[in-house]
Amino acid sequence: MPADSTLQRPVFRVGLILQTGQEFMRGITRGVYRFLRVNRHWRIQGEGQYPLLQWEEVANWKGDGLIAVINSQEHLKILLNAGVPVVNAGSRIIDHRFATVACDNLAIGSLAAEHLMQCGLKQFLFVGELRWHSEQQRSEAFMKAVTEAGHHCQLLKIAVHEVVAADSSGHYRPDLKAIANALQKAKKPLGVCTPNSALSRLVAEVALESGFEVPDEIAVMGVNDDPLICESTVPHLSAVVQPAERIGYEAALRLDAAMSGRPVESMVTFFPPVGVAVRQSTDVLAVDDEDVREALKYIRENAHLPIEVSDISEHIAISRRTLETRFRTMVGRTPALELRRVRLELAKKLLAETTDSITSVVFACGFNSRQVFSSLFRKEVGVTPSEYRHQFQMDVLPGPQ
Repeated sequence: MPADSTLQRPVFRVGLILQTGQEFMRGITRGVYRFLRVNRHWRIQGEGQYPLLQWEEVANWKGDGLIAVINSQEHLKILLNAGVPVVNAGSRIIDHRFATVACDNLAIGSLAAEHLMQCGLKQFLFVGELRWHSEQQRSEAFMKAVTEAGHHCQLLKIAVHEVVAADSSGHYRPDLKAIANALQKAKKPLGVCTPNSALSRLVAEVALESGFEVPDEIAVMGVNDDPLICESTVPHLSAVVQPAERIGYEAALRLDAAMSGRPVESMVTFFPPVGVAVRQSTDVLAVDDEDVREALKYIRENAHLPIEVSDISEHIAISRRTLETRFRTMVGRTPALELRRVRLELAKKLLAETTDSITSVVFACGFNSRQVFSSLFRKEVGVTPSEYRHQFQMDVLPGPQ
């Protein structure tokens, strides 16, 4: 490897094998490039005019390390034969001969279930191919969260058919008839989750073509917040957001350690999802009680303000005691707990996605005391607000030592 006379350290030639047509992959790439901004001893190299490698180019590529998302056994074989350090930035296939940095699939499934249950839904369906480790974990966590809450959940494992186009390029399409049949048979209103947003888009289209209202009869969400997919259908699709940039940054840290001969901090590292990008496909409150439904709507729209339960009951024009009794019956918790939950979710989103000061976040979420907020946040989330922010924002992370 060449040396950088300015930095007095080796210059590493790094290959990225990432399909940047997907937002998740683009996010990983952005994370790697954030690492490059303060670590100038890397050179991203590809075989063509673009600084990315294709799988078929790896055998003849001359470099020092690779970051890739392993999506098949063939990919795994190629990397094992590459003869350089590798970091896997995905979780479809995990091989302990490589360091892996990915999102926590169990947390993804639990978060998706929590979001749909917060919509007041009690009937659920998980639809997936379940070919991959990541999909299996997401489905298991989703179903566990739903059933532990006392609700009903079905699993639809769909077959996938290869479609060969005129140019002989193959692509895969799920069994849409099986999806349509499952949607027809399921009780409504129904919450549907899929392991990726491409599949949730197809489920939403099948639901609409079958004559169902989305989200009023069938609410749909997936994983990976890709605007090209999530906003290409009507209604727009909700999706769990993965910390793609954090994954890319951490993958770069581990690859740099491996290429430098330093110990890799952890061979398998999972980060929690950022949250849910809520769009129209889950914008529903499946609650029979009209007053409780209006209370939930009022909380969602005004949680950022310093409102109290008395403001909610006054808005609906019923007594506080009546509201609390009916709210607990329909939602399973008090209006005060729901208001606190919504505020904490908003705080988590602001901490993960903005650089606003923690004090600013406190007041932007309707809290009136930083001390009370910090104590509550740590109790409910398990970490301090600062520690939570550090999980997602690379600018506060150290470079290699």
